[in-house]
Amino acid sequence: AGKGKKGGKESSGVQLCVRNLAKDATPEQLRALFASFGQLTSVDVKKNQDGTCRGFGFVTYATMDEANKAIAAMNNKPHAGKTLVVVLSDRQQGTSKADREGDKGKGKGKADGKGKDGKGKGKDGKGAADA
Repeated sequence: AGKGKKGGKESSGVQLCVRNLAKDATPEQLRALFASFGQLTSVDVKKNQDGTCRGFGFVTYATMDEANKAIAAMNNKPHAGKTLVVVLSDRQQGTSKADREGDKGKGKGKADGKGKDGKGKGKDGKGAADA
């Protein structure tokens, strides 16, 4: 499984999504915030074209245990004037979103009566088909 640094990132570890980061957040700050909970295999802050933080990033831990510790400690924690939101990232190795959420998640594709795939008719009673 050793495909160099880039490829390895996808396949190992537990990725957390960290939201509500400050505009000037850096990967170094993120690493400093989350390093105490376990071994970080990767840290990534998403940036706008102008170099400012888009408000979220990802940290990847070696084990689920460490990731859970980080969530417990950091979710809803005030940081730089905002409240951090720390959740398991959507793309976890070896588990689908449905596995992690029990029965409630049936995936994005299934309609729930709302939105464009819903079975409901439009506001004025005409479905898209007779528009």
